[in-house]
Amino acid sequence: MKPSKIYYCTACIRYGQRVFVSDKCKDVIIRYLQLLHDKKCARIYGYVIMPDHIHVLMEVLRRNDSEQPFDRLLRESANRLQVLLYDEQPMMLYHISPEMSGDVGSIWQLPAITRQVQNSGEVMQLLHNMHQNPLRHHWRLCRTAADYGYSSSLFYERGRDEFDMLSNYRDWVRV
Repeated sequence: MKPSKIYYCTACIRYGQRVFVSDKCKDVIIRYLQLLHDKKCARIYGYVIMPDHIHVLMEVLRRNDSEQPFDRLLRESANRLQVLLYDEQPMMLYHISPEMSGDVGSIWQLPAITRQVQNSGEVMQLLHNMHQNPLRHHWRLCRTAADYGYSSSLFYERGRDEFDMLSNYRDWVRV
């Protein structure tokens, strides 16, 4: 990933396990997104945390010890998620990672998908698709996109950033 470029990143939990049904597990992802924002490693333009996967739209500002920001999010969140699952849902952890090895691959289906976004039109389309994801027939997690608390939809629809970590993609377009 190159600085000043926007990337669309997707990572799935191994074997489609629905780890992110738990708000505590979703909060782990939020904390690591906030960390990337606070440490000025990335600007977060959009995200959605689904029951078995996440999507993030981010601009890389700087790498940390040669590690890409999204890779760091996956590595660090895997460790925390394993601890949570071990305490609260040990059978789910066993289904995901029978070896419980503690490495990033033990929770996440690797490789994660990361691709550079080419223009603002593509950013808008990706944000729309991400925000509609909780409404899809397969999930039906909420009535409107803005009702889903673990998405950047509310930020774009009503200007509210519940977790104080989002940047508006239009700022990237102006650069």
